This record gives sequence, structure tokens and C-alpha cells, in this order.
Amino acid sequence: MFEIVILLFRYAFVLLTAAFLTSGVLLIQAERGAAASRVKTALTCQRVAIITLHTAAFVILTYKNGPSAPDYLTAGIGAGAAALFIASFKLKHPREMNAVFFLLDIGLIMITRLDPYLGGRQLISAAVGFLCLLAVPLALKIIKQPEKLHVVYMLIGAALTAAPLFWGEAKFGAYNWITVGSFSFQPSEAVKILFVLYMAAALSKNMTVKNMALPLAFGLFTVIMLIVQRDLGAALIFFTVFACMLYAVTGKAYYPLGMAAAGIAVCAAAYRFVPSFFTHVTVRINAWLNPWRDIDGGGYQIAQALFAVGSWGVWGSGLTRGYPERIPISVSDFIFPAVCEEFGVLFGIALIGAVALCIYYLYRAAAQKKHIYDMLVSFGCVFTFACQNFLVIGGTIKLIPHTGVTLPFVSHGGSSLIISMIMTGLIVHEKSG
Repeated sequence: MFEIVILLFRYAFVLLTAAFLTSGVLLIQAERGAAASRVKTALTCQRVAIITLHTAAFVILTYKNGPSAPDYLTAGIGAGAAALFIASFKLKHPREMNAVFFLLDIGLIMITRLDPYLGGRQLISAAVGFLCLLAVPLALKIIKQPEKLHVVYMLIGAALTAAPLFWGEAKFGAYNWITVGSFSFQPSEAVKILFVLYMAAALSKNMTVKNMALPLAFGLFTVIMLIVQRDLGAALIFFTVFACMLYAVTGKAYYPLGMAAAGIAVCAAAYRFVPSFFTHVTVRINAWLNPWRDIDGGGYQIAQALFAVGSWGVWGSGLTRGYPERIPISVSDFIFPAVCEEFGVLFGIALIGAVALCIYYLYRAAAQKKHIYDMLVSFGCVFTFACQNFLVIGGTIKLIPHTGVTLPFVSHGGSSLIISMIMTGLIVHEKSG
């Protein structure tokens, strides 16, 4: 009987996600003068869809070992996550909060399915991130003119970027982690915020050669440090965000296009002439070109991801009935194929739609800022989310080479989730006066 329930809920999960997306599209009409009652109804439909999907998924996970052997840790994680989502109902910007918590919930479901212990840690990180989001307005109220601290942002950002060279350790080919006791984190996650805060302050000034010298130097330093640490995914994100922020300020497309061309040329030259320095990157590029050539070696990860996406078809295997644990690093970098395996390809497409909807909501919130500095900070955060989502999803389905970054709000990773929540707080914060 329980097997039948799991199979039937494959369709229910897709329908609930479709209801969430449909309500999300209707909410966009609010910007065109829709009635307040219709907006409230659409928001309520979104919340009902999230709560229903969440409850059904965690009931399945709780009783996956049979009715007589409930997993109380999983049940506690489900209850805690539901309480956290309900607590967000009182916040402003409900569209953005609903979109963020939908992505957060899908990630928490899959992480708990793979490892309840990691699911518990992810819930704690989500709670800490939520508190940090709430603290953003208070922090900005205390720091009334944060743009004047741009030198502080630069110095702390530069120090954190260089820190792994002295105290770091290697994971998955990149030397970009720092471990303190049992706690590990990537300094580059915190640098994302500092980088955006500094660039927003620097680029909001007059665009003279003198004013551009320091931002260019800091951007170049950050990218070079990350390349030396072999963290090319993060380097690409910082490079792209700087180019996009430069375009947002100037409106001149030749800035980002020229930087993109230069970046591609440098990467191609490095791959061609010094492949030994980026051995893990070379492996990823070769796996992208043809994973089947070395399916038991460098191509194993992407091959398993492609098997996961394609093996169970449109509707998936059903929650708890697939084999997502066979995908290396399935809780973080490769969580999207894990979701597609058990929830189905159609759900995966809907998840991409939810990501796009979330980015659109955040973009609209950024565009409504009245102060140039706040607007640039918000746009920088949105560009970071957009770039990171493209790199992760594109890399796991073999659209582009895998870059080894996390899917915002979805992948396991405490520092990544907390920083993403803080960036969301910066985007939706409304400055008074």
C-alpha cells in the first residue's frame, strides 16, 4: 500500500509545483494593477502548495522503513522546517520569501532523504540564515551609510580570499576550504557579499580612470587568488558578477562582452598550455566533452548524473525509491540530478522554472530600489544567484563543464545557505528616507 502511495505522489508533487508556478505567474500581474484580493489568493495558493508538498514528502521520508519504524529525526526536521516557513508569513515581500522557501524546502527534502543527519544540519543552517535575514534591516539601520565602509569591505574580502593559501585544505581538487575543529567553510562564500558591497560603492562613483583603478585591481586580485586555489567556479562567478555590475552602471555592452572574450581566451590558453596546473579542471572538461570515454574514472560523476536524470523518465522513481546516493556529492554539487531521479524530469523542469521565478522576483525587488548604491548591491546579489544557478544546473546536465559550486538554497552547505539568506535580505530590504 505504501508503495502505491509513493508512486501516486509522483504526480501530486508535479501538480503541486505547477500550482506554485501558476500562482507565481499570477502574482506578477500585481505589478500591472491586479486586485489586492487576487494577490492574496495567489500568495495563499503558493503557501498551501509548499506546505502540502512538504508534509507529503516528510511523511514518506519518516515512514520509508515501514509504518512500524518511523524515523523521528526526519519527522523533527520536517516539523522544524514547517515552523520556519510559517514564521516567514509575517515578513514583507511574501513573493520573494515564498520562492526562496520553496527552493529551500526541495533541497531539505532531498538532503534529508540522502542523509537525515545532514538534513538536520541544513535545517540549523536555514534557521541561522533566517535570523541573519531578519537582522539585515537592523544592521543597515545601525550602519546608516554602508557605502562609506568600502575600504573595509575590500580589505576583509582580500584577507579572506587569500586565507586558504595559508590555512586552507584541499577538497575535490580545490584548495579553498578552512577547517576549525569539526567546522569547515569556504571563505569565498563570505567574500561574495563583501565583493558586491565594495563594487557597488566603487561603481556608484563617477566612472573615471582613477576611480576604476582600485575596483579593477581588487577584482583581478580576487579572481587570481581563486584561480591559484583552483576554485575556478568561484572565480567565474566573481568575474561574471563584476562584468554584469559594470554593465548595470554604464549600460554599455562592450564591457561585459570584452571581459567575456578575454576570460574565454585566458581559460582556453590555460587549458591548452598548462593543463597540469588545473588537472581536476582538465578532467571535468574531458568528462564534459565525452564522459563515456572514461566512465569508470573522470567521467563517472557526470555519467551517473545523466543516468539519474534519464533512467526513470518523466515522473521519476518515486521519493525514496531511486538510487541518488550513487551520484558522487549528490547532496551538494549534484543535487539537481538527484531530485530529477526521484521526482522526475518534469519536476526538474518545474524546479528550473521555480529558480527563474525566484530570480525574477528578486530582480524586480532590486529594480525598485531608489538609492543607486542599494540598487547596485541588490543587482550584484541577483547576478550572483543567476550565475551560480546556471553553472550548477548547466554543469550537472552536461550543458557546460561542471564547475563545482552549490545550487543556492537547494544544495547542502551551511555557509552557502547562510550567505544566500543574507544576500536575499539585502535585496528585499527597503531603505527609509
